[in-house]
Amino acid sequence: MVVEVPLLDPRLVAGRVVQVGAQTGFHVDDVAVRTDLGGFALFQAKAGLSLGETETSDLGKALDQLVAQYLSGRFSVEDGTERAFAPERDVLVICTDSSAPSTVRDALSAAVARTASQPPGTALGHELTKPEDHALKVVVAHVRRLWAAKGNGEPSHEQIRDFLRAVRVITLALQDGEPAHAAAISHLSRVLPTGTDLTSAWSVLVGEGHTAAEKRQWRDRSALERALSHAHIFLEPPIRFAAEIVKLRDISISNLEVLLSDSSLPISAGIHIRRDVSATVAAHVDDHNLLIVGDAGAGKSAVVASFASDRRSRQEVVVLRAVDMVGCNRLQLDAPLSTILREWTGAPALLVIDGVDALRGADDREVLTSIVPALAGTRWQIVATVRTFDARHNQQIRQAFAGAPLSSASSQRDPQLSDVRHIVVGDFTDVELSTAMTPPLDTLWREASSRLQNLLRNPFNLRIAIRITDHSSSAERARLLGIRSRVGLLDAYWAHRVRSDDVTARDAVLASICRAMVSTRLLRVLEAEPIIAGTDSGAVTSMLSENVLAIEPSLPGGRRVLAFSHNILFDYAAAIYVLFDPIDPPHLLGLLDEDPVLPLTARPSVEILVEMLWQQSGSDLFWSLCLTIVESEHTLASLAFAARLVSMVDDSNDLKPLWPTVGRTDRPTGMWPEQRLVRHLVGAMRTPSLLPQPEQAVAVLSTLAHRFAVNAENSRIDAGLAIDLLNSLELRAPLNSDKPGSVDRAEAVAALLDGCRTHPVQLEDLAE
Repeated sequence: MVVEVPLLDPRLVAGRVVQVGAQTGFHVDDVAVRTDLGGFALFQAKAGLSLGETETSDLGKALDQLVAQYLSGRFSVEDGTERAFAPERDVLVICTDSSAPSTVRDALSAAVARTASQPPGTALGHELTKPEDHALKVVVAHVRRLWAAKGNGEPSHEQIRDFLRAVRVITLALQDGEPAHAAAISHLSRVLPTGTDLTSAWSVLVGEGHTAAEKRQWRDRSALERALSHAHIFLEPPIRFAAEIVKLRDISISNLEVLLSDSSLPISAGIHIRRDVSATVAAHVDDHNLLIVGDAGAGKSAVVASFASDRRSRQEVVVLRAVDMVGCNRLQLDAPLSTILREWTGAPALLVIDGVDALRGADDREVLTSIVPALAGTRWQIVATVRTFDARHNQQIRQAFAGAPLSSASSQRDPQLSDVRHIVVGDFTDVELSTAMTPPLDTLWREASSRLQNLLRNPFNLRIAIRITDHSSSAERARLLGIRSRVGLLDAYWAHRVRSDDVTARDAVLASICRAMVSTRLLRVLEAEPIIAGTDSGAVTSMLSENVLAIEPSLPGGRRVLAFSHNILFDYAAAIYVLFDPIDPPHLLGLLDEDPVLPLTARPSVEILVEMLWQQSGSDLFWSLCLTIVESEHTLASLAFAARLVSMVDDSNDLKPLWPTVGRTDRPTGMWPEQRLVRHLVGAMRTPSLLPQPEQAVAVLSTLAHRFAVNAENSRIDAGLAIDLLNSLELRAPLNSDKPGSVDRAEAVAALLDGCRTHPVQLEDLAE
């Protein structure tokens, strides 16, 4: 079982041993062996066995157990049912040692084997030697007696022959230096590293056998591997998965090279900024699983790549992107990844899974998170990266990485993930950035406004800003210095890298790629028809050169797999190529009709679209599309718009289109679109994970509450929404006369009280 080859004696059961049990409860109970073909070999061990003819002899007792198992024994099978003994797949073994006489070791073994092999109708004892004939007669006498004693009458010659076909008599010389012992040690050496103390390894296995017998337990290869590892003896990778392990090692090398390369700033010779959080991970991480979280572009991949690179010098490290594990373009393995890793035994090892947020489908994430419990108790420590939003809101991810935060530092832990084993990767600190202040970054930093500098503390933003400055014109540089948001950075990057030449072809190929990714929920595509046409080669090449697209690591000889060079670039591209139609903006409703969960699977793209509409397309287009969606049945999309909107407003008049006109009454049924949106804004304000820092929105929502309160006497719904707004404000930002919005909140309360006095019947229950 440890060596993963069939049993050494070819006469025994076929297949590879997968489990061994001792004192199992079968009629033949000393040792039971189960193979991967579903067969069983049951062993009755009798040291020094003689050819006893009495019922109480060791041979008589052993045959009693064999006949009982043959006639009435049952085996449990994987589907929960049971089956009878099957001579074509199961065997019954009488096992003795070298101290047994030749009448058993030689004569009995040969007599059973020869008689069982003879054609039906052959007389029992035909062509046997005298010692063999005597041994057979002793056995047959026992069998006849036992057969009848168990209520099955007198067995025929052929019934006896059929029984003997299931019986093996073997001798194992397992004392030190004896043949069977030497053969076992020789085979064991094949799965242990050179220089391993084979005697010690053998002693561990023998000890496990004794323990299993005492506790009436079973052992599989993993259990024996763990027992050996406790003695600091580690098995080589399993032979049957050798090719799959080579694939995993090859893709790990490619992935780690890409991650390390991408973690450097695109400055001459490249600059790698060592993160403080990397030092924390290296210093404090133990053998527990860990989730590395952070906002989009925070540098999670760089941190995990640094950790994996450091670990690689002293242990096995497998580095996979989440997209390597699921979907049509996943790494092709001949067995489930969890099975291969469980069987890939050895010293403690590290499994890195980068980019969990790249999996936009629920089923894909379930596949991913299921690998964590599947590897529990094995040598594998799992370290994965994921965006903060996904870590907070995906229960499967939270459960898979349950535990205490790695760090107690407030900058490296998320209070909303107090029950998750995690560490937060944030923006660059001043100290971290100081190590990279060389041209052209130092010049860019000096010229940037404080708002742009805050943007550039995000590693992704900093990298694309540096790329924009590369060979940029004075106009492009001026545009860069005036940018106030990530969307502005992405707009500038797209203008510089995508729409600087051959715009139609480049837009067409990127749109095709985005549509395929949104449809499949996977952020990679095969460079083949129908997604990529033969005429697209020029556009693809230019997008690879401009670092918009990237070729995914794959095995030698495989077709090329394309992805965006960063997930944020996909998020932006999906917003402009899939979600937004400049000629027909309500086209988004049609997409939502086809895929109602799109706001979840493409959440970052929806947020980018909302911000683009808010900042660049004028308020009329934003409000028209926003209220159209709110009026529809697409609640998820409505919530997404509201959540992003409440994080962007900063002026008291920003929400003026939602203010009720004086005297507006309620609809006969339902709410006005503006009222629905305000209800969603209340929900977003109440949810810290959607609005971690509510201060910017307080004054705006206070004004909104005031406006709705003024109309309370005309609209019961407006009155209720005003109260909800005030309650949500009090929850997140308790009233303080020195803070913005306090006057509006006070006047809103006064307006509501006035409404209750003038319209007590309509509003008295609200007053309570």
